[in-house]
Amino acid sequence: KRFKVIHVPGSFQRAIGCNVLHDEARDDSILTVLDVDMRIQTRYFQRSLIFASQGKSIYFPIVWSTFDPHNVKRVAKFRGDDYKYLLNVVGSTHGGKWRKWGAGNYAVSGTDAKLIKLDENFEGWGGEDTDFLSRAGKQLHVVRANDPHIVHRWHKKDCSQSTASKKISCMQSLAEYEGSALSLVLKEEQEKKKLPVGK
Repeated sequence: KRFKVIHVPGSFQRAIGCNVLHDEARDDSILTVLDVDMRIQTRYFQRSLIFASQGKSIYFPIVWSTFDPHNVKRVAKFRGDDYKYLLNVVGSTHGGKWRKWGAGNYAVSGTDAKLIKLDENFEGWGGEDTDFLSRAGKQLHVVRANDPHIVHRWHKKDCSQSTASKKISCMQSLAEYEGSALSLVLKEEQEKKKLPVGK
């Protein structure tokens, strides 16, 4: 068997799901935890094998995060650029930015995974990853590096169901990856033209 599907009962709790993976990891393996909305290249796994070392280090890649495609398209049209190029090339100023604060994707040795786990007191999404990064750093060397081989694809985000404490960080994340400054100015100009006269 090449794949094993593990069903975790109950409502979604990211920390619990990750800890199930930690328990299942073979001691001689490198466990990599990835969000479902990532585009990954083989080179990412090669880097994980280098940077996640048993008893020594854990790898938290700094991923490239694409902007809202609609806003990227506005910039491409305005500048006469190739839309797909702006959207898909890592490092494109108007296509995305490095997600410096995220720690949801990581690689750790199977042995270390059993010793360091996520705090299951965090409910749903948010906060459990940065807490895990902080605690892992007290036991292992944390490797953080821009990794162009793992890309977070933009998607709509609903912050309406977030608790008060998580809503601010959810809204900040939503705003930060909406688009470049130029794309947001172009969006505002476009919306002004739609307003009735006198508004």
